[in-house]
Amino acid sequence: MKNDQENVVKNKFKTSRDVYIEYQSKLIKFENLCQQFQENESKKPLRTALQLYVRSIINTICNISVEHLREKVCKLLNLFGQKWFEHKGKRVQISDNDYSYHFAINTATVASKQQNISLKLAPVIVILWSNVSMFGDIFLAHLYLHCPYVIPYFPTKTNDQNEIEYTIVCGYQLDKNGQLESEETFQSRMFSLMELYSSIIQCNMSMEEHPRNIQFGWRWLAMILNDQPKDQLTALLLDAFLSMSAHKMLITYDFIQKIESITSKDARQTLMKLKSLLQDMNRKFTQKHLGFNEIAKDLIPNGGLVPNYFFTKSYIFMSKR
Repeated sequence: MKNDQENVVKNKFKTSRDVYIEYQSKLIKFENLCQQFQENESKKPLRTALQLYVRSIINTICNISVEHLREKVCKLLNLFGQKWFEHKGKRVQISDNDYSYHFAINTATVASKQQNISLKLAPVIVILWSNVSMFGDIFLAHLYLHCPYVIPYFPTKTNDQNEIEYTIVCGYQLDKNGQLESEETFQSRMFSLMELYSSIIQCNMSMEEHPRNIQFGWRWLAMILNDQPKDQLTALLLDAFLSMSAHKMLITYDFIQKIESITSKDARQTLMKLKSLLQDMNRKFTQKHLGFNEIAKDLIPNGGLVPNYFFTKSYIFMSKR
């Protein structure tokens, strides 16, 4: 019981950096297993067929119809759940023993990071994630590796890192000549990966079954807004995130409607007081001639507030001099 309580406390106060390191450690161990399958020459025909099969499914995903998506999902569920796929008219098995299963999952998670098709990929990823936990873990680890801001984690340069190593941890990539990619290319990829994560969050699976439901969206947004903004990057991330899931966040967290649904008719005084407050705030926010600072001043509660200088050390301890 004591250990369980300690784990809850540790998880509650886990930093973004802790999450990043945890998932990258998990990914390194997983890819080491995949490497054993890749280096096994006797498995080359299976490796080639498996890679072609997975990539052909993911590369042809589109949302032309629900039936099309269902067909893609079923093929991948057979592969990851039942551990078989069809090749040249025959059923081919994959296994944990030779790590062909791990290789299949890794191939799918890498292929799932394609740019500009987030709304097509998201439903497939959510279904796979909810049914195959290993897929979800490795997909998330790859996503964190290439876009740590999904956590959100903004890496800081350590003493043992050179500039190139640091920029790679930040999500930048090197081209085939070893040159760092352009800022435009980097930002385009970060936008797409953030869009993909947000598209996953907004999928309409039930909250209980969804492996990354809208609650994670509110958590991410709160963490971003409580951090210091980063030049260009914070605006880009918020744009990508909100463009995909803002509608779902608003619908899911219409909390006033939830309160109304459980409030009896003879006990609505507190509810009406809250609604009046929110209506007043909304009215003030829609007054275009007022800036945010003016609105904030107008919302300060009446009475009891001490001046800002009260909280400075120079004022509190002035009597001790």
